[in-house]
Amino acid sequence: MDKQWLVFGGWGVPASILRPLFGTEAQYCDINKIMPALFHGEKLGEDWVECVGERTGAENFRYIAGWSTGAFFAWELARITSPQACVLISSTPSFCRAGTFRLGYKAAVLKAMRSALAVDKEKVRRDFLIHCGIQSQEMTGEELYNEEQLRCGLLFLEQANLLPISPAAFRTCFFHGNEDRIVPVESGRFFSGQAGGIFRSYPGSHIFFSAHALEIKKDIADFLQSKTVDIK
Repeated sequence: MDKQWLVFGGWGVPASILRPLFGTEAQYCDINKIMPALFHGEKLGEDWVECVGERTGAENFRYIAGWSTGAFFAWELARITSPQACVLISSTPSFCRAGTFRLGYKAAVLKAMRSALAVDKEKVRRDFLIHCGIQSQEMTGEELYNEEQLRCGLLFLEQANLLPISPAAFRTCFFHGNEDRIVPVESGRFFSGQAGGIFRSYPGSHIFFSAHALEIKKDIADFLQSKTVDIK
């Protein structure tokens, strides 16, 4: 199954963090490295989805998955490539509040993070990872990304908005940690309901999947085989 997956990671985190769920042979896309290419100045390009699709060859995969910021990528690419299934983890249709959608952050939070990047980008990233529930020094101690990559990622989260959500033409399964401090579980539940997907919550933070990898991997396999995944 591995080679059939295209998997997107999150802001400030290598996509390989999802390897326990999707295997060693899936194609993992580090969204941080490609963020600057999606912008025209300070504005997210209208063609950003097509740009990511060309870079990843998304149409060649049967399944697409994304975690956190990567869930935006997975959903939008699935909409134009119609894979057999899409799995979204710790997802939201809008990271910021938008219209009647009030489950997101105020844009000022992201603006403050962008300003702080210029002072100490590794501290900003490290603080974010701790809020995610990532305590590992091998994640927080390495300088993986430059300031521009991280800054564009924050601009993306401020500007990307998937609302309104229409029912998906492909099968979808949503997973979320019910103690998520980055993206509230209610956001994922709302997204799933609008998309007509299956929703499953687990105990844990934004990286809840690290403690439940075997269970989630089985849930995904059952979902792909059209077996029932309990909704909780």
